[in-house]
Amino acid sequence: MKISKLSEGMTFKNYKELCLFLDMPIKSGRSKQLQLSDLSRYFIYTKEGQKITITEIFKEPLPSKTDLRGIGNNRKVFPNFLISKEDENKSIETLNLK
Repeated sequence: MKISKLSEGMTFKNYKELCLFLDMPIKSGRSKQLQLSDLSRYFIYTKEGQKITITEIFKEPLPSKTDLRGIGNNRKVFPNFLISKEDENKSIETLNLK
């Protein structure tokens, strides 16, 4: 992806033309939506029909979305905190882990 080739005010006829300009693969469906949301980390664009206009380019890309899969599983959040199979369903108060 060659974001450095972009400048504010550039207009592209459609998504495909933008991808060709940035040397990115042309995608469809959910992959296309995710690619466009990833591009929003680098610049702000507006769409009028199919036409895409670059309105602002960031000097530094915004941080990527944090992957929160597995947060509900205590073994992933606290990998060094092991509980025996017998104590797995007991509450914290009954375990006396102090």
